[in-house]
Amino acid sequence: MERVRHGLCYDRSRTLDKAFSYMGFESRHVFLLFREDRSFLGALLHRGHPSHAVTEVKTSRGWMFVDSNSPWIALTRQGQPVNADDVWRRADEFERRPQYLRSPWWAIRGMYSRKGHMYSKISMFPEFNWRDFTDWLVR
Repeated sequence: MERVRHGLCYDRSRTLDKAFSYMGFESRHVFLLFREDRSFLGALLHRGHPSHAVTEVKTSRGWMFVDSNSPWIALTRQGQPVNADDVWRRADEFERRPQYLRSPWWAIRGMYSRKGHMYSKISMFPEFNWRDFTDWLVR
């Protein structure tokens, strides 16, 4: 197997998730499915639809979005953590944010797309952390 020496957002998000867990923080993987002009199911089932993987870490003031492609965390100008559901809705509260995080999305917790390089693909279908995914569905 060829060594790639870099990862995609999925790989980095998964690594951040594990690192936070090992340090004693509660964390969860979040699959961002960009809305564009499709329904949720249409976007989910459309091969190649834009998506991104990030991590959320639980702070004393709530869940905080941690990006996997840039050194950016979702803290408002007032220092309030923002979760993955609300980053694009609360855009005006941030000093700045990466360009690719400016479009609306659905934040699906516990769904692993396996689009990266570092973790082997077990099947062509996504994998799930059933506890996080079930919590997301019920919410």
